[in-house]
Amino acid sequence: MSKDWGHMKLGDDHRIFYEDGSYEVLKPHHFVVPFGKYKDMKISDIQDTSYLKWLKTSNEEKKPIDWFMAKIIDMRLKELGA
Repeated sequence: MSKDWGHMKLGDDHRIFYEDGSYEVLKPHHFVVPFGKYKDMKISDIQDTSYLKWLKTSNEEKKPIDWFMAKIIDMRLKELGA
């Protein structure tokens, strides 16, 4: 079965679940930037820490924030040691 899409279960912020019942631990490659300089790139492929920090700040200024984006950006910044 295809793993084209996944979802998160209420109360489990650490895994992506697929239709076939399988799951993966949440990682930065699970988020694709929908706009801007790195449009259509996975967060895991972005090395530009200044952009990631800008993206994080921009997200935090929105109400309500996109908690999924925030979680993924924090994971990537941690991977990069930023």
